[in-house]
Amino acid sequence: MQSKMRTCLTILLAAVLCAEQAHSLKCYTCIAQSSNDQCLIPTDCTDGDKYCATIVGTDKSTDSLWCFTCENQSSNWHCLKITKCSDADKYCLTTVGFLGFGMWAARRQITKKCSPNCPHFNINLGLASYSTTCCQSTLCNLSGKPPPKSGPQ
Repeated sequence: MQSKMRTCLTILLAAVLCAEQAHSLKCYTCIAQSSNDQCLIPTDCTDGDKYCATIVGTDKSTDSLWCFTCENQSSNWHCLKITKCSDADKYCLTTVGFLGFGMWAARRQITKKCSPNCPHFNINLGLASYSTTCCQSTLCNLSGKPPPKSGPQ
């Protein structure tokens, strides 16, 4: 009796160890929100789902510009608010200020906004830098990274 029990437990243990564990896909979901901040609800997807999709829509009845906006944030995660720009605004503007060196970054500052003009700044003083990027299409200013450094010319 003990040998049958031992055999059954061994087979059961082998089956459990060899069983493939399925991990379902999780996606963040929301409907009709004006900011990604409100789209951080993890949802288990169905077994057939292989990808998460993001769909962003705007009211095409007007040619309004929409930009991501924030002020003096240390992380791009805090720069996901969506704002409808005024008719005078023609650009989505992102400014990135950085103070520090490599791993010893003292401060990173990101500001995103609508702007009627595009001031071009790209200042790098070694331990400190300040740069701007501009774009002219709806929600084009997602990235919070400074523009690539240009080499010697």
